Amino acid sequence: MNNKLGRLFFIQIVLLALVLQSGCIPDSKVQNVVITEDVLYISGEKVRLTGRVIEATGAVDDHGFYISTDADFTSPITISLGPKANGLGRFIGEYDQLDINTGYYYKSFANIKGQEVTGQIKEFASLKPSLDIFFPQEGFAGTAITIVGSNFTLDTKVFVGDTEVILESLENESVITVRVPQIVNSAEEPIRVQVQDTIMIFQSPFAYYFGKWEKEAIFFDNRQIYENMFAFDNGQLIFGMGSDGQGNFNTQIWGLDLTTYTWSDLSFPGNLPMWSPFSSNGYWGSGVESRSFGGTVLSPYFWRYAGGVFEQKPFLNFRLYQSVALHLNGDLYVFGGKNADETDNFTIHRYQEFLNVWDIAGAAPVVLSNAYPYFAYNNKAYFLLPEGDIWQFDPAEGWTIVAAFPGNVEMGGIADVLNDKVYIGLFENSSLVWEWDINNDNWVKKAMFPGSIRDITIAHFTYNNKIYVFRSKFSGGQYEIDPRMELWSLDPQALK
Repeated sequence: MNNKLGRLFFIQIVLLALVLQSGCIPDSKVQNVVITEDVLYISGEKVRLTGRVIEATGAVDDHGFYISTDADFTSPITISLGPKANGLGRFIGEYDQLDINTGYYYKSFANIKGQEVTGQIKEFASLKPSLDIFFPQEGFAGTAITIVGSNFTLDTKVFVGDTEVILESLENESVITVRVPQIVNSAEEPIRVQVQDTIMIFQSPFAYYFGKWEKEAIFFDNRQIYENMFAFDNGQLIFGMGSDGQGNFNTQIWGLDLTTYTWSDLSFPGNLPMWSPFSSNGYWGSGVESRSFGGTVLSPYFWRYAGGVFEQKPFLNFRLYQSVALHLNGDLYVFGGKNADETDNFTIHRYQEFLNVWDIAGAAPVVLSNAYPYFAYNNKAYFLLPEGDIWQFDPAEGWTIVAAFPGNVEMGGIADVLNDKVYIGLFENSSLVWEWDINNDNWVKKAMFPGSIRDITIAHFTYNNKIYVFRSKFSGGQYEIDPRMELWSLDPQALK
């Protein structure tokens, strides 16, 4: 029994000695090992690399990566990550000043107890920038546009035409926000993006909304007129009748000479009110003569002004107010409006000037009012309805919906034809005017109206390749110290 215990003790001693011997391997037998791993992320200027310390004989004093454009690493970029606290394991380094579209070599390194060891050499290539889209592609000066692409660098530059603009933001190396500058010499300017030495240009340019507004004249006193007649005759704006907006009818008519910008009272011989009459090309008629608890009385009067002379025409055989008047094929057509009992009128009345007679020319399929824009073009009548449809009336063919207005429709807007383009807008509480290429059904916004959007347009016409609007102050001008009606012009082709 004792012999067996002795042999067992001897075996235990031998095994312990072997274990102790195996734990005493000299340091010279352990190697420092660093390996270069994969690229985690790459763009035009940024790269994220990975490496790993597999074995180390001591503390890691520094570690990181070398990057170079040549395999000899002649003048490498060094990404130093400093000491590695936990010694062994993976590490990640990032560099964000690469040249775009360039091939690079990279390798990991670690300094361990004064000895630098490096991993294997690998390669990557920085990416080339590209453009996808910018939006919006049209707008006013100062419009913020978004440029979408890829691999934009921090030093990316954006030009609108020849003007460099400030980058308001650059997100994820792929989305840039800038604002377009004021118009310089052209209504369309290319969008150019420069990334380092690479220049890219969008195929489609940015299109400015352009045009030039100017205040031309103000009325000689602070009275305000609404729901009036107006005409343009031989370089003179004619307007009057209507009311002052405070329940008082006006029976005067004035003129403004657009050559000298002088005002005159035209001494209208009529002395009865005509509130919201129809008017077109110097003709006007009917409208409200009086209102009381007993009802509304409509005027039978029909007048013409031409060559500085007022001419009273025979009494009308109909009575309307807020109706629309347009000249087509030399005849005067009166559409829509309201009857004395405030019901809508659908009958189309036609005045044949040569014969000096009125007749009926059909009926309108929709409610029409002078509160919404209307115009004549190529002897056809056009009406913009509140829901945005544009109806055409052809005396020979009848009624058709021909277009849809692209904006919001409110009361009080204008519609004027100039050089085969129609200018529609300037509704109540709006500063926007649209240009409609009626032959190609193309819509473009024009320069924003700089005056008060609360004012109301009471007359509009074209003259010398400009659109003119005459506007009364909101609510009789009671919120202004010296309110004056204002005449403004829009040159739709002026750049600035």
